[in-house]
Amino acid sequence: MLCGRHVRLHDLLLRGRRNVTKSVVRSHSHAPSRIRNIGVVAHIDAGKTTVTERILFETGKLRSPGNIKHGTTTTDYLECEQRRGITVNSAFVQTSWRDTLINIIDTPGHIDFNFEVERSLRVLDGSLMVIDGTRGVEAQTVTVWRQLEKFGIPSIIFLNKLDRERRNLDVCMSSILECLSTVPIIVNQPVLDERNQLVDVNDDFSPETLTDIVESLAGVDDEMEDLYFSHDCDVTRISRAEIRDCIVKLHRKRKIIPVCHGSGITGVGIRSCLDFITSFLPSSDTVVSRLPAELQNSVCGVVFKSSLDHNKGVLCQARLYSGQLKARSRLLNTRTGTVNQVSSLFSVDADLMSQMDSCQGGEITVISGCKDFRTGDIYVDSSWETRTDELRQLIES
Repeated sequence: MLCGRHVRLHDLLLRGRRNVTKSVVRSHSHAPSRIRNIGVVAHIDAGKTTVTERILFETGKLRSPGNIKHGTTTTDYLECEQRRGITVNSAFVQTSWRDTLINIIDTPGHIDFNFEVERSLRVLDGSLMVIDGTRGVEAQTVTVWRQLEKFGIPSIIFLNKLDRERRNLDVCMSSILECLSTVPIIVNQPVLDERNQLVDVNDDFSPETLTDIVESLAGVDDEMEDLYFSHDCDVTRISRAEIRDCIVKLHRKRKIIPVCHGSGITGVGIRSCLDFITSFLPSSDTVVSRLPAELQNSVCGVVFKSSLDHNKGVLCQARLYSGQLKARSRLLNTRTGTVNQVSSLFSVDADLMSQMDSCQGGEITVISGCKDFRTGDIYVDSSWETRTDELRQLIES
């Protein structure tokens, strides 16, 4: 539970006019396996921030969703963002869905802020790529996709704006296949009323649609191909569980990308999308298994953003991969070889910060007091200070 006075992150990072209470502390009840660190990425005006806002509303984080036109969205809190109606600064928010903590970074969609997107991606476990359902894949969609591939981040696609009459699902699916060079697999479908208006989504696929799904999976998976032919190409004899397991397996290998449908404005499809986020995207503890064994039980993390505050000095937004980090801990900067003491830790929620006494592997936090930390720095427990050569070999491996 969070306690103590909230502080505006914008004020701390850009103005430094407010003080942070020294009291407080909180602890999470979520194990790393129940944490998802995801980024919401898109081409500008695809509806990324609106989708993020609706996610916060549908999960009970907000009483009512904000509106970009009114400058009331949670993640676009800077004055220039509210005035221009675009995301400039990557904003971090937390929410939960079905006992899973979801840490969301809402990233800029404009090409001028690619650097802001890339430094955020390196701390993510997965991403939600929002595509305008009336336009399909656009230029910045391709750029962000390449960045995701660079860092090996699995994604799911949310086809947005399907409440509009100009929606074109065939164009969207074709553009995903052609421009992103990956196989799109629909995991739900839009439901329209008699006026051709979007009212819901479901997974009650027709035999024809199910055949298309299975054949797409069989084209990239030998086991599904064998299963398909062993049943004489009758998809009704293949269970939904077998199809789902195949989708999950291929998605983790990044051979396919699940596609869900909906509208950020109306909220249709958002809850279904949240189910796919928690079931398809990897948990925060998957990174730990890729760390060298010697670091898996030790404090290890990376700084993905740093700023200078007038009162607090260097403030670092950081991802903790393993171990438990506490206030007053001593950390070794692997780049400089120097040891820094953590003054305070803060939990971040958009432009609000709350002081905390500790954080665990899988979480994202703000660290103060580490004056020589910079963006991209890897930090570990100070006990490695006398073993820097061994540590360097482990990191390089």
